This record gives sequence, C-alpha cells and structure tokens, in this order.
Amino acid sequence: MRTTIAILAVALVSGCAYNYPYSHVGMGPLPADTPTSMYTVINNSGHKLALYQDGRYLGDLGVGQVQPIRTGFLWTRTVIVATGTTPDNKYVGAATWTFEHGIAEAWSVTKLRQPEKP
Repeated sequence: MRTTIAILAVALVSGCAYNYPYSHVGMGPLPADTPTSMYTVINNSGHKLALYQDGRYLGDLGVGQVQPIRTGFLWTRTVIVATGTTPDNKYVGAATWTFEHGIAEAWSVTKLRQPEKP
C-alpha cells in the first residue's frame, strides 16, 4: 500500500508542473496534436507580447495568436504577465491576469498599462 501511494505521489509531482508552448494563428482547423488547456491567453493588444507564467518566460505571442496556459493537476492558480513591445523593441506596457479556482477561462489582452510617471 505504501509503495502504491509513493508511486502515485512521484507521478503527480513529476508530471504536474509543465508548460507546452503552442501558438495558433488563423481560423483554420487546429492540428490533431494541439494541446488543450482550461486557461488561454489571446493577444488583441496590437503589439507583440512576451508572456510569463509565475515568473517563467513562456515565449512571444504575436497579434491575434492564442496561447494555452498549462498547469498541473492540483495547481489551479497561476499568474500571467504580458509585456508589450513595438516592432523595434520599444516597451509599450504590461498587463497581468490571475487564473484561479479551476474555472476554464480565456484572457483577451486588449490594454497594456505603462508605468505612471512620478
């Protein structure tokens, strides 16, 4: 019995915290091996976004692209930060969102905030 519990615990710990970066552009059918996720980020900001999940860089997301956000089996809360840049890599602003409670949700990034001037 203890061995079974230990094996299950190791399987949960080793397989629960992962991220599969995937972006899809266009309205055509998705590939058959498209990962699924209960959390999704959609870039409607008009700028290229760099996405971070709980401080870890996920990748860049172009305008109109979609990024599934993966979490572990028991990990239902995650913070996403999106930072926007112009084509010549000038900072435009940032936005944050917290996915939580295991509720399927899509965050459409439409506005980026710039730091307030003192």
